[in-house]
Parts: sequence; C-alpha cells; structure tokens
Amino acid sequence: MTERPIHARVVEDNPGSVRVLERNGFVRIGSEDSFAPGRQATVTELILELAD
Repeated sequence: MTERPIHARVVEDNPGSVRVLERNGFVRIGSEDSFAPGRQATVTELILELAD
C-alpha cells in the first residue's frame, strides 16, 4: 500500500513534466534551487505533492 503524500520534483524549465504531474493530481507546494550534475549548473526545481 502506498503512503500519502507522495512528492515529486521537476526542473522548472520542463513544462511537459509539470503538466503531466498536475494532470495526475499533483499540486505545487514550493520550489528550491539545487545543483544538477548533468547540466553542471544550478536549477530551480518545483516541488509537487499528491495528497489523499
């Protein structure tokens, strides 16, 4: 059994992934800057949550 809430993080400049999560019930609850090794740069990640 899956425990809720479930959290997801997606880079702000990836609107397709944000849209998929939101269409499936996730809501934005915040954002955070973090280092992305693949980009060798700091990116802003959106934090989303799927509640009950």
